[in-house]
Amino acid sequence: MGARDKLLQTTLFDIHHAPEKGNNDLPSEDALKTAKVSLASHSADLCDVERTIKVLSIAVKALQGRACDLNEKITTCHQILSPIRRLPDDVFGEIFQHFAQIHGKDARSASFAPLVLSAVCRKWRIIASSIPQVWKVLNIHCIRYDHEGGYNLGPLTTEGVMTWLSRSTDHPFSLRISYERHSHPYLYAPDFTSIDEFRNGFKTLARLLAQHVHRWMSLSFLVPNLLVEDLIREVILQSNEKETAHAFSVLRKFQMHCTEFGSLDNVDQAYMPILSAPTLRNLALYGLESHLANVGWETLTRLSLHMCIHRHTVLNILRHCKVLEACAVHIVYIPAELPPPNIGSLYESHLTVDDPREVTLPNLTTLCIQGEIDDEANICGRLRAPALQHFLFYPTYRNQMVDYSTGWHLHFRYTSHPPLPPIKEIDVPRSASSPMCMFLSRCSALETLTINPAYLIGTDIIDMFQSCSAITKLVID
Repeated sequence: MGARDKLLQTTLFDIHHAPEKGNNDLPSEDALKTAKVSLASHSADLCDVERTIKVLSIAVKALQGRACDLNEKITTCHQILSPIRRLPDDVFGEIFQHFAQIHGKDARSASFAPLVLSAVCRKWRIIASSIPQVWKVLNIHCIRYDHEGGYNLGPLTTEGVMTWLSRSTDHPFSLRISYERHSHPYLYAPDFTSIDEFRNGFKTLARLLAQHVHRWMSLSFLVPNLLVEDLIREVILQSNEKETAHAFSVLRKFQMHCTEFGSLDNVDQAYMPILSAPTLRNLALYGLESHLANVGWETLTRLSLHMCIHRHTVLNILRHCKVLEACAVHIVYIPAELPPPNIGSLYESHLTVDDPREVTLPNLTTLCIQGEIDDEANICGRLRAPALQHFLFYPTYRNQMVDYSTGWHLHFRYTSHPPLPPIKEIDVPRSASSPMCMFLSRCSALETLTINPAYLIGTDIIDMFQSCSAITKLVID
């Protein structure tokens, strides 16, 4: 029976048996005979259709496999024809150097590269491993806490640092040693039984790093003082007294975060050559007040002081910074009747003298002042910065201070501002002629002004705006 006959028979069957399909009545004899004949025919047709589906499925699967194979071959052809495959190795090296500055990694192991691209293929990894400039930043994130193992050097291994240092060859590199902040409060707790073992492990690392002190281009510490002391001691041990003064021969940047764990009194002789290195250009100190008298200010182009220092100390420091280009300072208001804190050699130096002369910074383009108030003794009244382009001012309304003689906590405020409940209060009358406004009016090149108006009264803000009406950008932070 042909397909046309089968279709006709099926149609006639549906028409003829339409009544039986719509109810549950007993079908007639003719209907039963026709149904039996149609059942056999339909069953045979179903087998043919299922057989055809299987055959077509096998054909589709084979075609899909063929299509995947062709796509792989086409991709390979595109890769071969890609321009990046024809780039010379030195061009790859230049790309990797820029990429490494953004995606630099910690020195975790000997096989951990400083950039993600080195994991793409063997050739790229060989290129990355052979370019010293790619390995010029060494970030050691050392102290980590493990609930099972306690405090340890984390993923850091001496082998990894050795590989890192060897791949940087003789090129200068930046060294940053830091720790996990949340582990800090418990690091040297009395029940910390593995401190000796931990420090011994770090001393091994410090001994290795000290061998390359002549290549330290940038140095940043964010670890407890005990670990800094261990590292500096290794530098001293590996250099005699004369060589220590020249050990930091390429150091251009130094950043130090002091912590309360440990004392640096035993390493003063080492910090003196660091802070007075003739190549030092960028200095950022978070604490370390007692070492300010040892700094070679004359060579600095960037300075950041985040510590509690007097106004006249700041002015004396700036007076020695002849080539300074960018500066950020945090000033603490301490009344004249209070004695200065005893923090060592600083208050035995020329930096504590109240010199009334003006301070001129001809190259200064960026200045940030935090914690200052606009009274008659404001440091801006003695500053001259003719090239200043960006000025940031974060005044303080309630700045907590300590009376070192009695232990009282002090606060100050403007007399024109509604008072807040103080512990002990000092009234600071507002100057009739604002030193801040006078300073801004002298900065003819000023382009950007950033202020925090939370602790400024309305007249102060208006006067500041009128004093620098030529600015092109105003930031309210």
